[in-house]
Amino acid sequence: MVVDVSGCKLNMDTNYSGDTLTYLAGLRWTPRPAGAWSPYLQLLAGGQKMTVDEVLPNFREEVDKQYAEEVARGKRQDFLHSLYTDQEEATGFAISIGGGMDYAVNRALALRIANVQFTHAWNPPVAGASYRTSFQVNSGLILRMGTW
Repeated sequence: MVVDVSGCKLNMDTNYSGDTLTYLAGLRWTPRPAGAWSPYLQLLAGGQKMTVDEVLPNFREEVDKQYAEEVARGKRQDFLHSLYTDQEEATGFAISIGGGMDYAVNRALALRIANVQFTHAWNPPVAGASYRTSFQVNSGLILRMGTW
């Protein structure tokens, strides 16, 4: 069983910012390793949430003027962001297929040499943008719990 939670910040036009959160779970097939090298294939399913914020510059200037005194006194102003931004979000079903290669350093530690993964999500466009498919190539360090 594999659980994968990941996200990324989206590069967008001026006055826009966005991010995605992908949460997946599924099965990984790994043949019995003959040595330190261990290939694998995986199929995961779950969801993807995409959020886009549009900063409204004219409203921001007004809010900054209106609350300048309170901000200067150090009062918490977390709610101000929502006064000068429009936020849109969408969530949909996602599926991912991929594979990779690990190299076992010892029983508890391995190097993920490569992980290649294709993900497709069925969520509606947000703020006119559609980021339904992604292709990832990454590497990393794996700590195997319960194997010490």
